[in-house]
Amino acid sequence: MANPKEDTVNLKVTLTITESGATKDISAATTKQMVFYTPSASIKTMTAVFENTGTDGKLTYQTTAGFLSAGAWQVEPYLVFPGA
Repeated sequence: MANPKEDTVNLKVTLTITESGATKDISAATTKQMVFYTPSASIKTMTAVFENTGTDGKLTYQTTAGFLSAGAWQVEPYLVFPGA
């Protein structure tokens, strides 16, 4: 993730999930989260939503007031599928 301005509200963070170089259909996921690693090395796990239907592999989270601090962030998806 780039270096967003501190306390930016409504910043849309979108991840495209791929597997073996191809977009993965994530529409069956029952748990959809993004795990954010802050510049201060703490972890924020946030509920995410599909950008569309999930068949395009896109997962989105939109920031709220007080969420962002200045500095370099990292983010990764956390998905749970039935039977997993």
